[in-house]
Amino acid sequence: MNQTARIYKMNKKATVLMLAATALLASCSQSEGLLPSGDLVPVTIHASLDEAIQTRAEGETIGRCLLQVVENNVPGEVQEMDASGNGYTASLQLATGSTYTFLFWADDADGTVSDLSKVSYSSGIAYADRVDWHNEATISAELTHVVTKVTLQTTGTLEKDKKGSIQILKVYTTYNVATEKPSGTATAQSYTYSATSTLNGTPDAPAEVAVFYALVDGEGTQTLTLDNGAETSIPNVPLAPNTHVILRGDVQNVGFTTATITATADADWQDSDEPIDF
Repeated sequence: MNQTARIYKMNKKATVLMLAATALLASCSQSEGLLPSGDLVPVTIHASLDEAIQTRAEGETIGRCLLQVVENNVPGEVQEMDASGNGYTASLQLATGSTYTFLFWADDADGTVSDLSKVSYSSGIAYADRVDWHNEATISAELTHVVTKVTLQTTGTLEKDKKGSIQILKVYTTYNVATEKPSGTATAQSYTYSATSTLNGTPDAPAEVAVFYALVDGEGTQTLTLDNGAETSIPNVPLAPNTHVILRGDVQNVGFTTATITATADADWQDSDEPIDF
């Protein structure tokens, strides 16, 4: 082989190596900023509420269950899950090289929700849950109440058309499913009641006056104010998510006589024959 042929062969080999290096650098450059990916696998998601639908009290209906998938800390679009039996389902394709967190929110509202880390809340029952993915083929979520349920009961007569209100000092209007806590600033809120007919309750068989729900953080107790024409403080009420608080007393006469309002807490949410006193 003459010298010219040898030089040509060496130059050709160098050119091939340079092209390979250039292609490798281009490949690395194009992958910068992209989410890590791996094999796509099918995953089924099941979401259920912490009590069967048919056992919920009147007014505690759920119209939708929303899902938001957070992939590698990047939130995706909020989607509505399909109702299935007593729960909800969704089917996804997930990349095994990525990390995922699933945020769930269920309520009976109509408004559009674009981010489950800041869900607007105004009234009614609501549930939430957060689940991280560990490469399971099936993911199960059990949503629990994010609100406290407050029932007002009278142990005396409450005449028709008698009106009043209960004020809670710290109530939130936004919930962050990612942190599993209310967010924003808490403000005072009043909940009104009005007797549509005359109620006749007794200490052994109190009559239900009203039920309402409040989004609270559950940090410590609160002092509530009952206003039936006279204001009465109800101290040390343990309002908390997933807790049913029962306010009981002679609603019409409290503040005008020696009647008082007591509070009990039922951690099982539904009315209990033996509420927990505190």
